[in-house]
Amino acid sequence: MAETVRKRKELKIDCVQDPGTPATFICTRCKRPFCEDCVGAEDRQKVYCIECAAVVEVKVAKKKSDSLATKAKSVYSSPRFIAMALLFSSLLLVYVYVGVNAPETIRVREPFPQRTAEQEGDLLKCEENMEALSMLLENFQATNNRNPERLENIVSQNDSGFLQEPVTGRQYGLEMRTETGLVVACPNPEEHNLYDLFVVPGQLSTRVGD
Repeated sequence: MAETVRKRKELKIDCVQDPGTPATFICTRCKRPFCEDCVGAEDRQKVYCIECAAVVEVKVAKKKSDSLATKAKSVYSSPRFIAMALLFSSLLLVYVYVGVNAPETIRVREPFPQRTAEQEGDLLKCEENMEALSMLLENFQATNNRNPERLENIVSQNDSGFLQEPVTGRQYGLEMRTETGLVVACPNPEEHNLYDLFVVPGQLSTRVGD
C-alpha cells in the first residue's frame, strides 16, 4: 500500500474497495473510485489502485527488459562485435593447436669428446660397411621393387662381413624412419662418439653429433 503524496478532495462516491469510505481518486487504469488507503502508485498526475499499480509495474519492468534485449541484440549483431568474436575464436584455435602440437622439450646434448686415431679408423671402417650395404640395398629395391625383410636377404655369403659392426661385432639393422624412409643403422653409434649413424640406400652415411 503506497503512501499518498498529496491530500486529495473527497469525491461524492464511495470507494469500491471500502464501502462507506469516500473515494478520493479515480484509478487511471481501471477507472474505478478508490479511497486514500487504496493508492497503489502515483506518477505525476496519474494515480493507480493497488491492483493496477502491480500490473503497471510488471509492464514497466517488461518494457525495460525488452529494451535491454534490443540493445544487446544490436551490440551482438554489429559488424565490430562479430569481427572481435571471430578474432578471439581464431586466437583460441591457434592457442589450442600450438598447445596440442607443441614439440617436446628438446634436451640439450653434451658434445662427445674428440675421437682417438683408433676410433677414427673404426668409424671409417663402419661407414665403409654401411655404404656397401646401402648400395646392395638400393640394387635390391630396384630389382625386386620392394624392401627386404632383413639385411641377410641382400648380402651374399662372400659379402657377409659387411653385416658386422667392426667395434662390437653387432649386426647393422634395417629401420623405417619418418624423415628418411628405410635406412641401414649402426647398432652402437656411441662407440664412435656419435648420437646416430645411418645411411639411406644409394647414399653416403650420415653422422649425428659429429
